[in-house]
This record gives sequence, C-alpha cells and structure tokens, in this order.
Amino acid sequence: MNLRTLILMLLAVQATSASVRAQAPFVPKTGLVTENQNTDLLKAVKFDQHLGAQLSLDTEFRDESGKTVKLRDYFGKRPIVFALVYHECPMLCNVVLNNMVTSLRALEFMPGNEYDVLTISIAPNETPALASAKKRGYVTKFQKVETLPHWHFLTGDEPNIRKIADEVGFHYEWDAKSGEYAHASGIMILTPDGRISRYFYGVEYPTRDLRFGIMEASQEKIGSPIAQVLLLCFHYDPTTGKYSLAVMRILQAAGLVTVIGIGMSIVTMLRRERRQRLGGGLHGLS
Repeated sequence: MNLRTLILMLLAVQATSASVRAQAPFVPKTGLVTENQNTDLLKAVKFDQHLGAQLSLDTEFRDESGKTVKLRDYFGKRPIVFALVYHECPMLCNVVLNNMVTSLRALEFMPGNEYDVLTISIAPNETPALASAKKRGYVTKFQKVETLPHWHFLTGDEPNIRKIADEVGFHYEWDAKSGEYAHASGIMILTPDGRISRYFYGVEYPTRDLRFGIMEASQEKIGSPIAQVLLLCFHYDPTTGKYSLAVMRILQAAGLVTVIGIGMSIVTMLRRERRQRLGGGLHGLS
C-alpha cells in the first residue's frame, strides 16, 4: 500500500468525521404503537441488549409458502439483517421496514452475496400468504427482484415467536384497548452462526452503520480496503445502537501515515546521498 493510498484513506476518514459531527445526538426511542398510556404497558415494551447471545436455531416457523422451516435453514453462509415486526401494524412496522430497505438499497452489498434479510412476525394469527405479499412488496421497493430468494418473511406460533423475541431482548405486548401490539422499533444484525452482533434502534438506520455492522458480523471478510480502514476508526456504542468516531483510532491512523511518510523521506534522502557519493567517486577517477 503506497503513501498516496494512505493519504486518500485519511482524507476519507476526515470527511466522514465531519459528517458525524454534524449529526444531532441520538435519543433512543421505544417507538410504541399504542394509544394506551398505561404505565405498566409502556414499561414492559423495550429493547434489551443481548449482544453475543446465540439464537435457538432449531426453532420452527413457517415460510411464505406455509412450509415448516427451522431458523438454521437461513444461517451458515452470511450475516442476517433481522427484524421483528407484524404485517398488519398500522404504522411503525411499515416505517421500520421501509427505512431498512431504503438504507440497504444504498449499500454496495447485495442480499445473497454479503447478507440475507430475515423478518419474523410477532403476531401468531398472521398467515404465510400475508407474509409472502409483504415480501414481494419490499423486494419490489428494493428494486432488485433477483434478490427475492434471499429475503425471508416468516410466521409462527406464539411460543416460538416469544422464544426468539426473548432471546434478542425484544419486548412486546398486546394492547387490548387499541387492538394492536405495543412494541419497540429497531433492527438487528446476526452473525452467520446465529449470534446477535449489533442492534440499531429507532426507525432510521444510516447506511454507514449497516455497512459496518454487516462487515463486523462477517468477521470483516467483506468490504473494500478503504471501508476496512474506516471501520477501524469507528466503534459501536451499544447504548445508542450507532457507530461513532473513535478519536484515538484516528490519531493512531494519522500517526501511522506520518511514520510511513517520514520513513519514505529518509529512504529518498539516503538514495539521493548515495547517488551523489557514487557520482563524485566516478568524477574523481576520470
């Protein structure tokens, strides 16, 4: 890697840091879908972080065709972008999935290559037919119909839904007053072996954060060299569910560039001095 490439990488880091500084501070949101202001209900609906937890991959659900499947059928190859939603949700779930698709569409990564997409409905009464219709709609919005086989919209029975929701820390409750589910908003990144790697809260998922999350979940086996360097300069903050600039890492990167630059300057001067000595010796012989 030459000095010019390193300088370009450093400039990319500086440009990204300026963008980060311009962002407003993140405030976690529960994203409740309920008109019920019952305090106990509101307290029950939250997102707990279980980073590193292993999902029970033998848990059974139904795919869009109604076939019984196990979660492990979707793991083992690449990271998973994961969401718990329900398809008849009047507002929040649509916002979550729409924004997720919009951010994924801006990535250079592609479902089936670097990641897959998996959603599970928290409503046990929802059908595979409804899940199939939602899947087609979101893949159409993604504008890459060829990725359809790598989007998975599952439905299931209450015990299995609760089991996975509890494992990822996603708390939701049925609100009898409104006839809807009260639930939090956010998406997750899972590793190829089914562990929880990253949480992204709220309804906005910056493309940069999704890129870094997928790269880390893949054990950094994907991503361009510049993206790999940028990842070194950011760290994931579990309290906000976002990546923020790591100042010390930037200083280390800048220091590395400086050391390499000084080293190259010394080599250049030594070579020039050697040529001058050789030139002087030859002149004396003549």
